[in-house]
Amino acid sequence: MSVAAHAMIEAERRRQLEELRFSRAADDRYVDAELLRAGMCYLAHARGEIDVNPVPAAWPWDATWWKPRGMREDLVRAGALFLAEIDRLGRAGKTSHHPRHRYEMVVRLLDKVEGWHG
Repeated sequence: MSVAAHAMIEAERRRQLEELRFSRAADDRYVDAELLRAGMCYLAHARGEIDVNPVPAAWPWDATWWKPRGMREDLVRAGALFLAEIDRLGRAGKTSHHPRHRYEMVVRLLDKVEGWHG
């Protein structure tokens, strides 16, 4: 992953926390892979595998929060949601918080996606 991609994903995660007022405490309540599923929905949309409508069955939240845009924006949103899930797991004692480990986990998650060639 390039430095620019890292910066875009980190900026999106900051936007989620600061502008949208999401919180780490709220993330910690998502114990059924909601963050991961939301990221996978944005990834699937970016890859052209699903349409904007209907809202994907895997989408974990209210339909009003499903807001896909273009390929690049959706990939960045997916990455930020994956980081949120990794951080949540870290706070639960299930993974490392080291920045390099966080990105390695995102890459490993993407490697598990069938057909992904990152």
